[in-house]
Amino acid sequence: MPNERVFCFVCGSATDPPGVDNIQHIGYTEGHRVENMHLSLPDLHARALPMRNRLLDLLEIAAYVYCADRLVSRGERSNVEFQAWARSIHLHLQVRDIDFWSSEAACSALSYAISQIAGDKEWRFSFEPMTNDTVGGLFNETHFPPDLDTETQVTLFSGGIDSLAGIIDTLETTDHKEPCSDK
Repeated sequence: MPNERVFCFVCGSATDPPGVDNIQHIGYTEGHRVENMHLSLPDLHARALPMRNRLLDLLEIAAYVYCADRLVSRGERSNVEFQAWARSIHLHLQVRDIDFWSSEAACSALSYAISQIAGDKEWRFSFEPMTNDTVGGLFNETHFPPDLDTETQVTLFSGGIDSLAGIIDTLETTDHKEPCSDK
């Protein structure tokens, strides 16, 4: 497709890749170039089993993929053909396990998986080593600490009809009638 636009996102404190135009910046904490994401993942790093750097990287990558996906339009409702709505998105971010993520195998597997799931032309990733990691980064703040003395049920909700059906089923088939919120 001639003059195809590639949407480039620089995530967190990563540096702008040279020679790339039309960069958008996304980030989640103070100290990053921008703070235009809100992630409420309560004290996960401290309360969950110890997480290796690669898993922390994967959780951050997933959050950035979600935000970039939401920020790039697929076009008008009348655009029903693949060529009209499939996008090319490039994410550039810092990771803790640079050797793993910058390997050809990991990078191409990640790109392929996200492209297939999103139904897009291409998702490309480039990585640089994390320079300022504060033990778990986005998992440090406690906005909604769970009460560990009571039984807690968690239900994932993406906003889609299938998630809504799952929540309705859970509410109808369990005694846990009060939804929890992190707000």
